[in-house]
Amino acid sequence: MDKGELLIGLPILAVSLLLLLGLHDIPTEIYVGSSGFDPNVTNLYPSKVTWINNDSQIHRIVSDDGLFDSGNLSPGQNYTYDFSYHKIRIYGYHDSTNTL
Repeated sequence: MDKGELLIGLPILAVSLLLLLGLHDIPTEIYVGSSGFDPNVTNLYPSKVTWINNDSQIHRIVSDDGLFDSGNLSPGQNYTYDFSYHKIRIYGYHDSTNTL
């Protein structure tokens, strides 16, 4: 196998492994409320994801590694981040509500 085939084969293998592990069900829209995330997914994989504040309070979505920060999302507002330009890996995030 030459180098070109190996470089093409690795991404295909990585995507195949993700699909086999059931990661193809990762949502593209996540609702944020007083009880957390719906669906309750705290790790993301490369795709475009939108968080929607479905609560009456302000919420702030922040990546665990500093990659993104939604800023304060008022009720009804949303924030989208496109992970598709990044490497295939797990991207953790949390709700870092800032009501100041």
